[in-house]
Amino acid sequence: MTPAELNAQTDVARPPAAAVARAVAFFIDVVGTTLLTGIVFFTCFMVGFNLDTVGNVTVANAVLKLGVGSLFLVPIGVLLLNLRLSRTRRASVGQLAAHTRLVDERTGGPVSYGGFFARTLVLAVPVVATASSAWTLFGIVANGGVGNSERGTSLLSVLPILLVVWLVFAFPMLRGDRRGWQDKAGKTRVVTAA
Repeated sequence: MTPAELNAQTDVARPPAAAVARAVAFFIDVVGTTLLTGIVFFTCFMVGFNLDTVGNVTVANAVLKLGVGSLFLVPIGVLLLNLRLSRTRRASVGQLAAHTRLVDERTGGPVSYGGFFARTLVLAVPVVATASSAWTLFGIVANGGVGNSERGTSLLSVLPILLVVWLVFAFPMLRGDRRGWQDKAGKTRVVTAA
């Protein structure tokens, strides 16, 4: 038996990661990606507007377009980094910080590409719901305050939906084997690291 096979067998036998460790890893991954995207986005806009002020319109437009592109390029870059890490270190950036590992549910080895992308798509549901709710709340505040939007959208209509999405997402990770919907879709387990 090779060392890699032996390591994979011990990963299958590891206990599931605690819900708190999984939440910390998720928080680090999502907030880290959001902050990095925001920093690149706002830096490009600040540089672009400053270049536009001094009269360098061509470069300013390119930098502003890069800022808009960063809204997609940075998350895709983080996704590719996490894909690479899941294949080599069996963990995302957040999972490395939280001392957990992402393994294939059957073999204990690295997660397949299909499993990684299925898992990522399921994880995107609460993130997109939160982002769209934040955008809606921003619109509510910009339109004159909570509950005073022209479209009739209020804080009270957004928060219950968001709460239900997160509860449905988190509930399976609080039971038995602590496998969430993303783990079931990707045929993965998150275990404690050695």
